[in-house]
Amino acid sequence: TARATGEARWILLLGPQGVGKRRLVAEFRARFPETPVEMRGELEPPSPGAQGLWITVLPATLPDDPPFLEAYGRWLRMGRVHELYLKPFLRGQEVRLVEQIVRHAESARDFVTAVQDETGGYPGRMLEALRRSFAQGAWSPCGGSYRFERAKHLTLEAANATLLQSRLGGEEKGFRDLLSELAVLGACVDYELLLEATGRENASLYYLLNHGQRSGYLRRDANGTFRLASEALRPALAAAIEPEQKQRLLRRALPAMMRKVEAGGAPLDTCHDVAVLVREEGSPERAFRWYLDAVLAARDAYDRKRFLEFLDEARACYREVENARAARRMADDMENLLGPMGRGLGGLDRLRRLPTEVRAKITDFGIARRWQEEDDLLDHPRGTPRYMSPEQARLEELTPASDIYALGILAREMLEGRHPLRELRGRAAVQAIRDGVAASAPAPIPALQAELRELIAGMLAPAPAKRPTAREVAQALQRFQLRQAY
Repeated sequence: TARATGEARWILLLGPQGVGKRRLVAEFRARFPETPVEMRGELEPPSPGAQGLWITVLPATLPDDPPFLEAYGRWLRMGRVHELYLKPFLRGQEVRLVEQIVRHAESARDFVTAVQDETGGYPGRMLEALRRSFAQGAWSPCGGSYRFERAKHLTLEAANATLLQSRLGGEEKGFRDLLSELAVLGACVDYELLLEATGRENASLYYLLNHGQRSGYLRRDANGTFRLASEALRPALAAAIEPEQKQRLLRRALPAMMRKVEAGGAPLDTCHDVAVLVREEGSPERAFRWYLDAVLAARDAYDRKRFLEFLDEARACYREVENARAARRMADDMENLLGPMGRGLGGLDRLRRLPTEVRAKITDFGIARRWQEEDDLLDHPRGTPRYMSPEQARLEELTPASDIYALGILAREMLEGRHPLRELRGRAAVQAIRDGVAASAPAPIPALQAELRELIAGMLAPAPAKRPTAREVAQALQRFQLRQAY
């Protein structure tokens, strides 16, 4: 297309480190030498007079850089930007790749099994693991092939820690400082928090983080947080920061971390890190409230192991407080969370009775159909009439609030033992939904507390903007369950 029209095309080549992005660019250049190909820095959009292909190699997500995103939006509107996402190999492809090198099928399978957790199917990582394994002496020649000796193969964590430690001295001081700051801030830190805590410029931080990923020092998780590739490096990196500098870093970072936790949706590690950092500042009273947040976040994630660990840390924090007034404030925090029976250490003990091992399954996709563009032209709503929202019944735009409405109807049906629409079905049910029949107040049930009745009424609000979000519903149900436990 670029050759035929003479218009430049911007290719965004996205994928995790080691998936073969640069190898693909080199192969394209070799196959089509007559096509102009420009490959520049990760934050550099195409120039106004660009021709041919302008290729930008990126991680699995777009960079958080406003000028870059502005240029991306402009090229997207012109229809001249294309995104290519590279994915890892399947297991059979991995085995065939290794077998071509070692010429022994059984050893290839054994090796792929040994390194599957660290390579994740990425060919670059697989080749690096194979190179490292040869260097460790884990392969022995046997005729025209090589045999894999599992006992001589070191895990990536052990080998990586030694390798990274030996290379770290050759890195720039600014990059070593960033790794040390990350080691101090905790297990998982996102881009926004690092930007605020370190005080670095946007482009500089983006460059250093991507250098860390390319060099193997850092990993970026699916939720956008960064962490050290080897936890074995953390003690030495954290020790490289002077105590006064460490305190300044934590003071800058802590407000941003607190905001993320209070806003909801923060990673479980961040919830816990806030509590630990506040406690290390010498304020167990303030830390206790954050530990409670971490406990509930772990319970919300149904992570029983960490739920119990955080409870034990909250207990230890509670015992550290000797001031009677501070102890009363901590007891008040427990009471606000758990009700009048939740004060003191007894409240923490009773928290352990809450169920934390839940397995949810989504079923009933047998009648699901792929949405087609012509479905937008229908003159009647698609969906189950008795559980659709008013906006769905009116053929208006659907949002997550539409699902909240359906959940509210289901909650009423479960509590009242009958559907709010009684026997209405089909078109009659759709008309009733439009008229707001299902949004009427739930029937009075003696055992149904006011807060739960108000929650369901909010979920069935006719206006989508007035319904609670899914997280707000989950938090309200959790508070209700906590109080009911006593």
